[in-house]
Amino acid sequence: MELFGSLLARLLRERGISQRKYASLVGVHHTLINKVAGNLRQPAWSRADAWADALELRGPEREHFLDAMHLAAASPRVRAMVERLQSNRNSNR
Repeated sequence: MELFGSLLARLLRERGISQRKYASLVGVHHTLINKVAGNLRQPAWSRADAWADALELRGPEREHFLDAMHLAAASPRVRAMVERLQSNRNSNR
């Protein structure tokens, strides 16, 4: 399971958007983006749509991004449970 920060960093790289530019697009300080992309801090769920909009995400890619962001905001217990469920699902394929 890809951590939200890793997902964000990958999407920024794929789109050629710097962390500083992305920070200005979503209205936060660039150090926050750096910490989120490094999996050191979680973003505020209330800003999820703005973060997805700034990346111009649509359809399943947007849903995946929002799901990952929501999961990042969940408790460690919930994240562990989701990871176990995904692992079980993958092993049954």
